[in-house]
Amino acid sequence: MKKDYISVSTETMNGEENTFVENFWTKIWNQRDISQYVKADIENREEYRIIEPYIHRLAKGSRILDGGCGLGGWTIFLANLGFETIGIDISENTIQRLTERFPEMRFSTGDIRHLPFDDSYFDAYLSWGTFEHFESGLDLCFREASRVLKKGGY
Repeated sequence: MKKDYISVSTETMNGEENTFVENFWTKIWNQRDISQYVKADIENREEYRIIEPYIHRLAKGSRILDGGCGLGGWTIFLANLGFETIGIDISENTIQRLTERFPEMRFSTGDIRHLPFDDSYFDAYLSWGTFEHFESGLDLCFREASRVLKKGGY
């Protein structure tokens, strides 16, 4: 298992948690080239092998949310497979970069704990390595994922 966290104190937070998380990820994503990240060989990743059976069960045009989309690799990959995919990330700067670079794709700034979508809107919800980034725990993340997924969604 890889370390995917940092120790946080009240002093480190220096304000509201959302601002801290947004600034943290904006800094990381600004250090990476979007084009290289998107060209990554997703089909050979371990994560792809996990979700591949579910992808094949979804009809083309099914709605998928990529929660905490980062540099948008999964959002773009799934959209290119024919799904109506929306990538959402807390980093406004990152979403602005993605929107400028990929205007044909759907990206939105937002918090996965308070999603701006109707109940039962998505057929599937993908979220790699995001739920654990909030000090408040996983509960709100899971509740929102459950709320926006259709009954029987993945």
